[in-house]
Amino acid sequence: MGAEGEAVEGLKLSIIDSRGDTVRTFTSNESEPEQTRWGVQRVPGLGTEKGMNRFVWNMRRENLTAVPKLFSSGSRAGYRVGPGKYTASMTLGDNQAEVSVKMLTDPRNDQAVSYRKQQQILADLYESANDLYSSVNSIRSMRSQLKSIMKNVKGTDDSEKLLDAGKSAVKALSEWEMSVVSLKLETFQDVVNFDSGLDADITELMSKIDGSGPSVSEGSEERYHDLMDQWDEKKSQLEEIVEEHVGRFNDLYREMDIPAVIVPEN
Repeated sequence: MGAEGEAVEGLKLSIIDSRGDTVRTFTSNESEPEQTRWGVQRVPGLGTEKGMNRFVWNMRRENLTAVPKLFSSGSRAGYRVGPGKYTASMTLGDNQAEVSVKMLTDPRNDQAVSYRKQQQILADLYESANDLYSSVNSIRSMRSQLKSIMKNVKGTDDSEKLLDAGKSAVKALSEWEMSVVSLKLETFQDVVNFDSGLDADITELMSKIDGSGPSVSEGSEERYHDLMDQWDEKKSQLEEIVEEHVGRFNDLYREMDIPAVIVPEN
């Protein structure tokens, strides 16, 4: 794809399942380096040199949502998708090429066991982990905004109520974050001394089920239900925090009619 001598930019390879959902996307750019249990790794970019290029998809979904400066003992890798029909679609500008592929079951596994339950459990764990990490990114953004506004209004007339509401919201958001991820982990050996967090519990179970074939043990299924209940509870708690604490701060901010730019007094 592309004319001879033409710079190949914007090359994209998408893996699409039989339902039309995109499972994984690769581009000609390498991903940002990420610390994992196997050392610093990055998703490779597509080869763009003239001639034949080879690229291997490891049959996994996209990596989990990244959270800056958060060390996790669990794997960030997406889970391996099950057997079935897939489409590899490569695009460059207006040009597109597709090829259909069929992923077969591993002959070493019990062929009578369906992948359906395993894939559904993996999908739930995967989506929950992504939701959790996205929520952490979201509350960090909210907390940063709260602190910035509090810094700007500090010392202005009648700002005490707003500052108190801001401190309460920051405290509630921080406590929620610490209840789902561990902020004390810096190396993989730290899990001996500190709780690894709900996020690591979810990703560890996902890795265990992902590497155990299509059969899901009774213990793993019980643990899955337990973790889903825990995450549902944490999601509800976060919704209450945003509605109550952040909502109160926003209401007070509107009532005070604070200008967008505060001119400091000399």
